[in-house]
Amino acid sequence: MTCSIPLAVLLLLTSTVIAAAIALPVALLAFNGANETVDSILMVARENYVVQLTSVVQTTINIVYNATRRNAEDLSISTTLQSLAGQIDPDLGAHPNLIYSYGQAVSNYDFLQAMGVSSFIGTDALFIGRAGVPGALYHGDRMQGKTLVVTDYDLAARTATYIFAADPKNIAFGTKGVGNPDWEQLVIMGLSKYSQLLKELKTTPNTVIGIWDGLGNMVASNGDKTDLLNASSAALPFVLPVSYRADVTPQTNIAVMIHFRMDTRAEADLDPENHPQIAAQALLAKYGTYDKGPDATSLRVSSPDGALLIDSRRVKDATNINWTVMLAIPENDLLGPLQASRKKVIGVSVGVAVAMLAFAAFVAYLVTRPLLELTAIMMQASNMDFSALQKGYLTKQLFVRELSVMQGVFNNMLQRFAKAIDTNRQLATRNTGRGSQSATSASVTSKTALQAAGKT
Repeated sequence: MTCSIPLAVLLLLTSTVIAAAIALPVALLAFNGANETVDSILMVARENYVVQLTSVVQTTINIVYNATRRNAEDLSISTTLQSLAGQIDPDLGAHPNLIYSYGQAVSNYDFLQAMGVSSFIGTDALFIGRAGVPGALYHGDRMQGKTLVVTDYDLAARTATYIFAADPKNIAFGTKGVGNPDWEQLVIMGLSKYSQLLKELKTTPNTVIGIWDGLGNMVASNGDKTDLLNASSAALPFVLPVSYRADVTPQTNIAVMIHFRMDTRAEADLDPENHPQIAAQALLAKYGTYDKGPDATSLRVSSPDGALLIDSRRVKDATNINWTVMLAIPENDLLGPLQASRKKVIGVSVGVAVAMLAFAAFVAYLVTRPLLELTAIMMQASNMDFSALQKGYLTKQLFVRELSVMQGVFNNMLQRFAKAIDTNRQLATRNTGRGSQSATSASVTSKTALQAAGKT
């Protein structure tokens, strides 16, 4: 038994294969192109954000460092400090030229708390703050400063407030060995300035930004609050709050990196699981300690709210600043619009494939339907059924030219065949009638002849 395949099925399969051969490569190319575009845009966006962040921090540190060097090279300051070399417990407040020089210098920078000088062993120091910002004058290690009233130059009077060397709300930028080796030029900068700078960076809505030092102590963040301190020890005499460590700081891990609350518990009691510091913990887990990480890292880590894209850079300067600036972007912040575009590309590709398959099915139907009709009519004609001529199907114009010609030829042949059969039938009927008439006449003649013979 010979196995045959219907032409409709064969045409549909052929058209489907052709459509798939066209649509699938187009879809794959579009999908791969979309993925490559997304990856490229993602890399560029991450790099731009982290470069912007690093540039802001590094530029500010450089300004402070250069200001410190200028103080060390200032003739009035250096001359006065050289004259005090070797003195025990010098009265720094008795030198108006120091007060004036530092006051003029600090007034040029709105983000500095104070400028001043400290003895190399840290027992004597003089700090002069900006107008409206307290200055500090103290003698002796951890001794309350005395009031400093300035009347001989244009800056406003200042009330001395003791600045602890370990005060985590401020950082002292020093340049040891610059100028007279007995003295160290210092610049006190409020860390809240960095938090303000981080908030002003143009990033995604849920971007997490943080800065910490080589020990992991928080320096600044772009959170809602700029207080980065654990106040648990504030009740003790002469002890200020300490900075939270980045990996245990109470904060929200995505929407706001640093959302601090003043906690009365000790730092060791903070539960990292309840206060997940995803970005800092990921870096710490990968490199072991805060100060051993490379100068640049790029990670992708999971968090309860989705994947985080983490980039960090090491920031250093000549004063031994060793900070890590970290930027963590929720993947959805960057990929949301891109994924939407990719879905559109996928949708278009699928639509093209479906359209091609539909077109293939339509072409198969367009070609096979007339053939099926012709086949049925031929089978009817083989049984001497010419009713198709009366229905008028064979006179319809077909879309496919070759099929239309075939249908016209078959219609002409069928009409001639039907006409020939009808003619033959008529001839047969006519001949049968003549034969009957001849037989009747012969019978009558014979009968007449017999009758005549009887009479004889």
